[in-house]
Amino acid sequence: MPSTKAVGIRYREWTGFLTYTGIGRVGTRYTADFVSEWLRDHEELSFQQTVEIIRDRGSMWLNRASPGARHTFVLAAFEQQVPVAAIISNQDGRLIDV
Repeated sequence: MPSTKAVGIRYREWTGFLTYTGIGRVGTRYTADFVSEWLRDHEELSFQQTVEIIRDRGSMWLNRASPGARHTFVLAAFEQQVPVAAIISNQDGRLIDV
């Protein structure tokens, strides 16, 4: 079953979206559902804080869901009208941002 593979993100200081390739679903839950859960309890995050949460939580999730699987998140946004982006991809089983 296909998933949208996109999560819209909006905070006071920046707005953007996250997309991904690799694992689309674990059991009955889509990867977008996991990402939304990781970010849900934060009223305001900077772009870099969001990258760190995705890297940290994503690494734990990836190691549990499918050890050794290749996965990449791409976070793109406008931060005070300036385009910014981060690629968060796994190397040696841990997600790193580049």
